[in-house]
Amino acid sequence: MVLFRTGLAALSVVSAAVASTCVPRAVNTTTCNGKRYIYDGLSGYGFVPGSARDKYGDTISIGSSIAIESWERSKCGSSYEGILYGLPDRGWNTEGTLNYQPRIHKYTVRLTPVPASLSKPAQPNVEFEYLDTILLTGPDGTPTTGLDPDFAGGATYPGFPVLPAATYPGDGFGGPGAGGRRVCLDPEGLVLARGGGFWISDEYGPYVYRFDSSGKMVHAIAPPEAILPRRNDTVSFSANSPPRYDPAKLPTPGDPTLGRQNNQGFEGLTASADGKTLYVLLQSAAEQEGGASAPTRRHVRLLAYSLSNEEAPTYTGEWVVPLPTFVNAAGKDRVAAQSELHHAGGTQFLVLPRDSGAGRGMDDALSRYRRVDVFDVAGATDVAGKYDGVGDAVASAGGVLKDEITPVTYCSWLDFNVNSQLGKFGLHNGGEQDEGLLNEKWEGLALVPVSDDEEDGSGGGKEYFLFASSDNDFITQDGYMNGGLLPYQDESGFSLDNQMLVFRDAESGLACIHPDYRNKVRHTCFILYQVVTLADYGMLHYYQTPFVHNSATFLLWHRHYNWVLDQDLHDLCGYSGVFPYWGWGLDRENRQTISGTNTMYNRPPSAEAKLTDSKAFEPISRNVTIEQTMDTVGGTPLCYVYKPW
Repeated sequence: MVLFRTGLAALSVVSAAVASTCVPRAVNTTTCNGKRYIYDGLSGYGFVPGSARDKYGDTISIGSSIAIESWERSKCGSSYEGILYGLPDRGWNTEGTLNYQPRIHKYTVRLTPVPASLSKPAQPNVEFEYLDTILLTGPDGTPTTGLDPDFAGGATYPGFPVLPAATYPGDGFGGPGAGGRRVCLDPEGLVLARGGGFWISDEYGPYVYRFDSSGKMVHAIAPPEAILPRRNDTVSFSANSPPRYDPAKLPTPGDPTLGRQNNQGFEGLTASADGKTLYVLLQSAAEQEGGASAPTRRHVRLLAYSLSNEEAPTYTGEWVVPLPTFVNAAGKDRVAAQSELHHAGGTQFLVLPRDSGAGRGMDDALSRYRRVDVFDVAGATDVAGKYDGVGDAVASAGGVLKDEITPVTYCSWLDFNVNSQLGKFGLHNGGEQDEGLLNEKWEGLALVPVSDDEEDGSGGGKEYFLFASSDNDFITQDGYMNGGLLPYQDESGFSLDNQMLVFRDAESGLACIHPDYRNKVRHTCFILYQVVTLADYGMLHYYQTPFVHNSATFLLWHRHYNWVLDQDLHDLCGYSGVFPYWGWGLDRENRQTISGTNTMYNRPPSAEAKLTDSKAFEPISRNVTIEQTMDTVGGTPLCYVYKPW
């Protein structure tokens, strides 16, 4: 049994063949080639304010891609902490591109699990502490730029392919200056390199770059010729994104006639767990493969590069991923272009496809498709080297895949837009244009473990949090570019925070309990009584009472203890499976036989209390105060329904 859980989100993957005696009610599940993925609920939310500025005085954006390292649980076990690297894209560009220097921001990120429900929404429980910013430079140390590349040609350096480059006047922001030429980047994917530094994928090339820890470019990977954008029979890196200071500077034709479409380059980048293989994925289909139209741009290329020698990556594989489709607000079929890729072990990957034009600051507040899905390359045709020449295509211009190609297995899974989950943190999809509305663009994923153990201790496999980050496009009414010298107010009138979500999974039995709590209650008597379910745990607690208190009375603090367990399971873990209910012999109203049957779980019956179980989880209301829990004098028991005798 294998479980996955990630940062702002936690998820689980279990073998489809494994049966469970306690099946939680998950929000979303899927089984992909024998692996079952379970999304059990939203566990966290936080944000970096859209008005935040880095140490260079520029407005911060972090959500185009994220990576987390040094993740650990606090000594007291009540929170988690790690180092988060956040990648912005090419800078504020809603009014045109600028000479913004691409960079990586470094934060301490802290997640503190808290009770959260629709009736009692929690405050943000993901905190960010700004640490540093790493500016990205070209091979010669010259700053890179977010400006749209020149229509033809590029920059040349020994040992590098021709790099996208922009020639600009003045300071590149519309002000005076000497002008210059810089390597262009529109960063979208981020991976921490094994030997230090970073791998970054971009949309302009589309290329994959390696930068050292100081931010200097030390390697570049050009894609196969079929993916390079072409106009007028030559490579043309322009994305038809003119500078703010010269909006009439447009390529002819506007769209490439071959290769990656404008602003649809290498959006997804990930590495295998051992860091020895790099995978990169186009956002949508290349021009000649259906990329010219939103309904036909479905079949995208996934490329693999061996990093056995990080100084000389080797192209080793290529597969076709069929992106999902959805129906938009106008009732039209559209392809959900992907925004992030994350290796999920073996031959499987997580991918983040979504719609566009819906969310905070958009005309339409309601997103129709925003997911983390799963795909598996096992059994798919490896097309490496077969369709890589200029103009070669894996699909027709109408988006029909070639008959001889078997695509990857694609499995729909985790839905961002479930309002019953979002509402636990005061968030929503659709509705009012307020701060709780999700941003349009979700583009980053990072997985971090819930436990340091190889497995979670219950036979359920390893658990992870899944962090998901939004790209706010630098949209704010209090923005700064050019080292703080260029103040701006986005013409939309909106200010968007850098939102972060955390999803979490759940399992059956004791694994459903919050890990910190579960670890504290484990001891030898559990082994003695062979505790495997929550019902067993409840009955064991009853049997231990006479030995601890010299009385079989179900004391009032036991009642509070069970209520706390109930709340922890429901609020911290999103548990929705079988839970033991205690019925008390003195009052009919306290015999909670919700399922209609009393069950002793192979324990001898008790004259005082009976244990019942519910197949549909229903939280128990708190009806005993903290002060009352301390009053056990006389041994008079109080029940879930509070009444004095």
